[in-house]
Amino acid sequence: MDNSPVYACLTTLPDRTKSLEETIESLLPQVDEIHLFLHGYNPVNLPAFLEDNPKIKLKYDIEWGDNGDLDMFHSVKDLNGYVIICGDDLIYPPNYVETMVKAVDKYKRKALVSGHGSILFPLPIADYYADRYVYPCLGDVKGEFQVQVPGTGAMAFHTD
Repeated sequence: MDNSPVYACLTTLPDRTKSLEETIESLLPQVDEIHLFLHGYNPVNLPAFLEDNPKIKLKYDIEWGDNGDLDMFHSVKDLNGYVIICGDDLIYPPNYVETMVKAVDKYKRKALVSGHGSILFPLPIADYYADRYVYPCLGDVKGEFQVQVPGTGAMAFHTD
């Protein structure tokens, strides 16, 4: 890992405030900034853990519209460095970001890496959820595999 900054990007809803707080706590010591897209939040009535933290950059759907989970990628176009796309309902281990950055560097920053993903069964696909094999980020995956559909809650890349 060089001196490139590390950014965590995620999106959330008010129903997930409790899990979000634990997610933010697990990521804050590991990254330079957290870019958080808030769906359905009132900017004048934020949870205390989101207020006045210079490492947390907030965006609101009232300003930018609502593109669902795609909004976790909203800030990427303005970033230069390592980007870790995260879920708002996961607690990340203390070495998570370091592990993901090493994985990105292993492929000379030319790959998007994910700790979760799917391989689709041969075409035709009748049912996306039934016609695939999933490598779950919360399970034990032994080894590295090329997947067709990487999971976003455990994804990393470098903007280079």
